[in-house]
Amino acid sequence: MVRDSFAQDVRVPVKNVFFVEPGFKMGRMIDIFPGVPSATDSYFTEINLGYQTTGKQWWNSYYNYPRVGVLLSYAYLGNKDVLGSNISILPNMSLKITGNEKFSLRGRIGLGFSWFLKPYDRITNPENKFIGSRITQYSQFTLEGNIKLSEKVLLTSGVSFHHYSTGHVQIPNIGVNIPGFNLGLVFYPTKIPDRSHYTDTVFTVDKRLLFNLQLGLGVHEYASTTFATGGPKYPIYGGALFLSKRLGMILGLQLGFHINYYASFYDYIIANDFYASKQRLKAFTLTPFVGAELLVGRLGFTGQLGIYAYNPFVNDMNEHFKETGGKNNYLKRVNTNRLGVKYYLVDATRSASKKPYIGLLIKTVAGQADFVEVNIGYAF
Repeated sequence: MVRDSFAQDVRVPVKNVFFVEPGFKMGRMIDIFPGVPSATDSYFTEINLGYQTTGKQWWNSYYNYPRVGVLLSYAYLGNKDVLGSNISILPNMSLKITGNEKFSLRGRIGLGFSWFLKPYDRITNPENKFIGSRITQYSQFTLEGNIKLSEKVLLTSGVSFHHYSTGHVQIPNIGVNIPGFNLGLVFYPTKIPDRSHYTDTVFTVDKRLLFNLQLGLGVHEYASTTFATGGPKYPIYGGALFLSKRLGMILGLQLGFHINYYASFYDYIIANDFYASKQRLKAFTLTPFVGAELLVGRLGFTGQLGIYAYNPFVNDMNEHFKETGGKNNYLKRVNTNRLGVKYYLVDATRSASKKPYIGLLIKTVAGQADFVEVNIGYAF
């Protein structure tokens, strides 16, 4: 058994300190698809409520004492008649990259959900090819400078990127991508805290190679990015077998494969008599992958890079459309990736093995969303 011990220094930890962070952002949507309405400037009004970590949780020091919060946002997206506006909720974490007491450079990452007030509608809003449903996934990335104005106030300013997508659960789904600039303030009811560490606890990390079993259920519409709309939502049944190994307190690596069965592929095969035999087998895919996981408390954030080893239906469909003058997208026949989050039902840091978890992920094909999946898993 391979174990490493990690200890923090011996200062007494102080309580995490609450903060309020109002902010304003301005940007413009990137035109990434032909034949859709243009947009002018987008505006975001936000308030982020959270706390400055000081060492009360074991992972604080390993992420350089981040600010953790939940951001509420109202955004006008640059086209009143087609895109309208949305309301978002965004759990987020702001990480210090470099700096001192007076000035620091920070990166913030957030992952949450948005409610669109004017999504695509076949009758009332047919021009909105960007977003096909009211509820979407929302990601935000920010790089900003923090200037200390007083013992209780920070000024923040920088650049940001916003992404909205339905995850191919509902068509159309071009997605909305907005780079922009931001300006805000961070208010602390008490003075800005000094960092403090847990100091009397030694953590032991189990670095054994673990076997993981995962089962998942996904959903998507079988269509292209913008059509056909209003189709049925199909299930995708999935499983994964993989090995995992912890490299330290917050980082782990993964190696294994995913297998998926697409009900949408099978439905198309049967309806169009696409194969003469083995129709059910042709609706499966097999994907070897490598992945990495970052731990934040009981949460694990996972990214996986995969290459199709078995993908007959998509390969044959590409060849079919190539023969009829359509586009043959080689990358979509080869590359598939997954981004997800897990919640471990036991402390993932103290116990490397015998870890049940639940998860949520989005699968992409060459950067385009394929489906959204909920899953359960077990490491042992």
